[in-house]
Amino acid sequence: MKRNIPLSWSYKEIESPKFHSVNLPLSGLPWIYSAEVPINCKIEELSDQLEAQFTRGFLLRGCNAEIASYLRKKDYEVIRTGAEGILDLNNTDKVTKSVRDLVARGSRYGKVKEIPLTEINCQRVSRFIEQTPYG
Repeated sequence: MKRNIPLSWSYKEIESPKFHSVNLPLSGLPWIYSAEVPINCKIEELSDQLEAQFTRGFLLRGCNAEIASYLRKKDYEVIRTGAEGILDLNNTDKVTKSVRDLVARGSRYGKVKEIPLTEINCQRVSRFIEQTPYG
């Protein structure tokens, strides 16, 4: 499962993972809000290290379906806390007012523009992805 880590985590050229956590006030559970992970580290290895370091349990956020499925198979409790969707920003008359307001607020800071699927644009996107933490 290489290249499969929670959203706020990143891959680094390091020997072992560095987890950053804060204890939640009510449950006392550590929320692991970010981590740096060795490039070749897999979720199975991370799971073992998390269990060793956080023996009373922990909270992760931003796990995709594959990570959630893996953790569920290991008898972790998994809760879905959000959903995503695709909106046609040019046709917002069939969505609720709150969604139209979100589109308007987002449009104040920039625009979304579809780029043509050309070979050069595919190369540009590939180079960009390689430079991101999730590349």
